[in-house]
Amino acid sequence: MTRYLSLAEFWFLSELVTGIDAATLTKASRVDLADSALHAPQAGFDDTDFYPDVYDKAAVLACRIAWNHPLPDGNKRAAWACLVLFIDLNEGSWNDAQPDTDEAVEAMLDVAARDVDETSQARTLRSAHEYRRDERRDHSITPARSPRGCGAAQVTRRIVSRYDIRHVDIYRSARKHGVADADILHAVDHALGAAEQDDGKVLYLGADRAGNMLEVVSVTRDDDTEIVIHAMRMRRIYEPLLREMRGTND
Repeated sequence: MTRYLSLAEFWFLSELVTGIDAATLTKASRVDLADSALHAPQAGFDDTDFYPDVYDKAAVLACRIAWNHPLPDGNKRAAWACLVLFIDLNEGSWNDAQPDTDEAVEAMLDVAARDVDETSQARTLRSAHEYRRDERRDHSITPARSPRGCGAAQVTRRIVSRYDIRHVDIYRSARKHGVADADILHAVDHALGAAEQDDGKVLYLGADRAGNMLEVVSVTRDDDTEIVIHAMRMRRIYEPLLREMRGTND
């Protein structure tokens, strides 16, 4: 089954591409238009799926975000970021090199100008990607609060042992705060604990190679591997959770 993006993940990516925190974005944006765009790939009637494959769904997702203009700025960048994450979460891989920044900008400008429609975009994705699995579990998730909070439902956390940590890859948004890949992996591999959230994310609190505490957030693929989407120096708001983790792992 297809893994769809949640509203919380949309705000998280929008924060990354605009530099405006999610809580502020939700107050200045059209939440209804963002929600509509995120649900568009799921459209269907009875047992009939209007967009039957992942290529169609990814194209619809990007086009609707670009056309709906839910954000005051950065809609094309957010649309591209959502498209890439959607493909990653659904076992996609680029046949050649992933498009560079100029190619991505050109693609989204064409979409925004409606020079490219959903069908054309889906056709482009079919030629640019391959999907490694046909059978997928349903990992669709409900809106929840991102690490900074975005006005949606409160996330509950379940502390899990550091020995439950699974293989992770690093999504480029995780590098926004200048944390090196090796430090991200060190924090995950040596995490004091992991807080598994009910919105599909996993929060790791662990030290980098120099001993500085990091907060690392990942999302789960269908094969139970994870993609790190956020990494930075641990903020004080996580100190109570860190103490709880330390107590759990003692």
